Amino acid sequence: MAREFQDTHFRVKKLNGYKVREFKALLEADSADDTPVLLNLKTDHKLWFRFFLDEGKGFWEEWEDFDDKPGEGEREVDYASLFNIKSKTIKDISCENARIKIRFEGGGEFCLKSKDESDHNAESQATFRR
Repeated sequence: MAREFQDTHFRVKKLNGYKVREFKALLEADSADDTPVLLNLKTDHKLWFRFFLDEGKGFWEEWEDFDDKPGEGEREVDYASLFNIKSKTIKDISCENARIKIRFEGGGEFCLKSKDESDHNAESQATFRR
């Protein structure tokens, strides 16, 4: 594992132009589909990328293997299917004011943000806009 970013602002330029292969969200078992704890993204780049929000910052990590199988009290949601973005090409990935956004060529934007931006420990909320 290599942590690439831990900040309120950053850009992940190396994935621009790559296609989404898998996009998995890890959630608490009783939470709504839009409240992920961790997100795992795999592209044509061949590596896994994990990202999340914590303490008012965005975190972005690179992983060789995906090892986050849901544990007790957790579940997984396939965001690639839910948002219909499998094989979509990534245009840009950025974190601005602790909001991680993935924009896609041809339109569409995934956003991970805090449900309550005044509370750094609030749940994260995922949205997708076409």
